[in-house]
Amino acid sequence: MTTVEEQLLKQLISTLAELQSTLRLLNNKLKVENNPTSTITTSPSNNTAESIPLEQKITAIMKEIGIPSNIKGYYYLKDVIIYCMDFDILPSITQKVYPVIAKKYATTPSRTERCIRNAIETAWSRGNYDYLQKLFGYTISAEKGKSTNSEFIACIVNELKRS
Repeated sequence: MTTVEEQLLKQLISTLAELQSTLRLLNNKLKVENNPTSTITTSPSNNTAESIPLEQKITAIMKEIGIPSNIKGYYYLKDVIIYCMDFDILPSITQKVYPVIAKKYATTPSRTERCIRNAIETAWSRGNYDYLQKLFGYTISAEKGKSTNSEFIACIVNELKRS
């Protein structure tokens, strides 16, 4: 075997190891996303800890906000929130989270982003405005009258972590 062939073989082995590591990470993330037993703990006013499944808590918030469950963005948004709760990667939603969600639903990251944006716009146009104001407060852009996808997701994730 020549030196060039040896170098190519080493590069190939290194690339395969990186791919294997990435696949293992994605597999673990998908297991967490599909695990309905992920829970968060809330403390009601009577100070008894009650464990509520994370997915139910997200569903309740999205219902209160006014996002209809008959649009794709509802499910994409729910998965993005679960993903961000589990992996705490809010700053890189577009680059890291949308591709994972897109792959899960056999679509593209740009379509995933658009569907989520549509769900958020629907909430701002037909949803519970009082609850939206309570949840988002001053974080809403004065010019647009609504939050960006990342702001929306971050506010819901922060609300879930506070409760």
